[in-house]
Amino acid sequence: MVLSLAIILDPRYKLQFVEFCLKKLDLVNFSDRVQCIREKLYLLFEDYVSRSPASTFNPSSAAHTTSGGNQNDILDVLDEFDVFESQECGLSRVKSELDLYLEEPRLDRKKNVDLDILCYWKANTSRYPNLSFMARDILSIPITTVASESGFSIGGRIIDKYRSSLIPKNVEGLLCTRDWQYNANSKQLVPSFFFGD
Repeated sequence: MVLSLAIILDPRYKLQFVEFCLKKLDLVNFSDRVQCIREKLYLLFEDYVSRSPASTFNPSSAAHTTSGGNQNDILDVLDEFDVFESQECGLSRVKSELDLYLEEPRLDRKKNVDLDILCYWKANTSRYPNLSFMARDILSIPITTVASESGFSIGGRIIDKYRSSLIPKNVEGLLCTRDWQYNANSKQLVPSFFFGD
């Protein structure tokens, strides 16, 4: 799921690439999977919007004004109706940053081969403030600096506590599992003394 969200936040690929890949992998259920990813994306985005300082603005309280007591009650009701209608129309027409980003044309990947995606989002923070924070968090997930071959080598302890994000018990469990799989695949014969021959 995280990789799908990261691809969507790459302006060269967006949701279309995820749809393309899922369709190639699973012709039957790809639309359900795309819909699930889209829903998770919007839920995550709504969470970022709710946590942003600008989200405390309430359009209904800001736009609601009442006229003075000298005017007729009917005009007050009609004025309130006008405010209500403008709020409803305005809220339904307002698109989120995520909607605008997804509807915007993708960048040409051939012209933007060396695009630094984090720099792209930093440059577009003013256009997409909440989405850029979400992109920063998703795209900058810390990754271990140890190569997988050397990290899981049974030749010796290469991993130290500063270069691994795995706790030592998990590393030992993975190495033990790898060792079992290696021995099972090598088709070693079990010595006959285990079976009493």
